[in-house]
Amino acid sequence: MPQLKKLIISTFAAAVICCSAFGQELKPGDLIWEFETESYVASSPAIGADGTVYVGSDDRNVYALDGKIGAKQWKFRTVSYVASSPAIGADGTVYVGSKDHKVHALGGKTGAKQWQFETGVDVYSSPAIGADGTVYVGSRDQKVYALDGKTGAKRWQFQTGGWVYSSPAIGANGTVYVGSYDNKVYALDGRGPRWNPTLSMVTVKQWEFETGGWVYSSPSIGADGTVYVGSRDNKVYALDGKTGAKQWEFRTGGDVDSSPAIGADGTVYVGSYDKKVYALDGKTGAKKWQFLTGDRVRSSPAIGSDGTVYVGSRDNKVYALDGKTGAKQWEFRTGADVDSSPTIGADGTVYVGSRDYKVYAFETSSTGPADSSWPMFSQNAQRTGRAPTSVSDALQITIPDKTAWPFTVSFTTVEDSTYVFQASADLKNWSKVEEVNGTGDEVKVTDRREAIFQKQYYRLKFME
Repeated sequence: MPQLKKLIISTFAAAVICCSAFGQELKPGDLIWEFETESYVASSPAIGADGTVYVGSDDRNVYALDGKIGAKQWKFRTVSYVASSPAIGADGTVYVGSKDHKVHALGGKTGAKQWQFETGVDVYSSPAIGADGTVYVGSRDQKVYALDGKTGAKRWQFQTGGWVYSSPAIGANGTVYVGSYDNKVYALDGRGPRWNPTLSMVTVKQWEFETGGWVYSSPSIGADGTVYVGSRDNKVYALDGKTGAKQWEFRTGGDVDSSPAIGADGTVYVGSYDKKVYALDGKTGAKKWQFLTGDRVRSSPAIGSDGTVYVGSRDNKVYALDGKTGAKQWEFRTGADVDSSPTIGADGTVYVGSRDYKVYAFETSSTGPADSSWPMFSQNAQRTGRAPTSVSDALQITIPDKTAWPFTVSFTTVEDSTYVFQASADLKNWSKVEEVNGTGDEVKVTDRREAIFQKQYYRLKFME
């Protein structure tokens, strides 16, 4: 999740947050819309900066849908099934793998093909995007690839000993973490082959950790750099991001294909083939609670701003669970297995696919993702798979008047970066006032909404 710049201002200039709607007002768990494809939707949706929802389907298409109403904006036809989840670059480019052995780069506005890169076999892995635009992705040809995001040219590749279904995760320092069917988790130098003093050789590998089973799960990264990942030895592991040393392990009653998500307090949430969703202490691995669904859980949880845990199950349902207790808040029955991992939009809308051929959008109690290091599969709604970096201390913020309404702040942006100016009345639930694309120049952001609260708090979040 984006890092919070330490700007919290108390002011009597408050804002109205209106939730009125035409007709009956929606409540958490209500269906906003559904979109039907022509086959299974195991792909996990991604959300662009303009709210467009991108998702793949086993009908061989990648879809772009209007996030508000679910209307199709475009579709791109590949040669085979699309189980990979799209990732969205800073310029709006959509990157996605396919069982046609290729990684595709598509224009986010039109779906036009920008380039394609052919691997040796199917690409189930979902791409991750480095800070410099490099695209990292695995393939069933047992390799991890680093591709130029602009051209698709291969920068380097790393050979593992098994299929790579796992989706890479990129640390704040550029290290790429990924699992393989050779039972291992790898840490790779995102820059490519370098002299490794530990191994006394030139290699891209920094370390490897061997589990007792295939690693389908995709790693997640804690605020302190800890790497969390599941394995088909029925375990969840916490590894030191720098050395690969095991910090703890937790045994479930079945394989763990689900990728861990991390709450605002560091709690790790993950599903298992034993039909359960677990909440684990991020520091010790101690179980906080478990929730029993009706079938295997391959879906990766997503954590909302209010701590709600959203997750799918092969019992055909999507669940919303209380993050503190595991108590069920609501459930929604689809027509088939839900392997897709929920995505939380900036307004709290949850999007998820199902094997009933559909993509769903739900009303929720959340106002966005949790303010944590890894609140959902591939870190954020754009599915970049990249841990947030700290905001430069050089960011200068000017506040003309702390009590005046409308409330205004000015700051100098970093080129090709994104900022979100948010407001809250209780420091818990935050609403977006405005999103700003950095140009390198000074910008002014103003909250012009009518003041009704006694106090209002603001924060500026640096997205990338």
